[in-house]
Amino acid sequence: MGGTWAWGLCAISMMFCVSWGGLMARFIDRGRERQSDMEEKRPMWLQSWDEEMRGRSLF
Repeated sequence: MGGTWAWGLCAISMMFCVSWGGLMARFIDRGRERQSDMEEKRPMWLQSWDEEMRGRSLF
């Protein structure tokens, strides 16, 4: 039953992605509240990743 195994793996990975995404969003929101005045001191990769995620959530 290869199809069942693949479907189970897909479901597990999706659940992991959703929970990890929610955790990261909560962490980013908390960090933004605490460091809103340090906006320009954030690392470049974090800023670009944040903008990318924000743009992705619009679609």
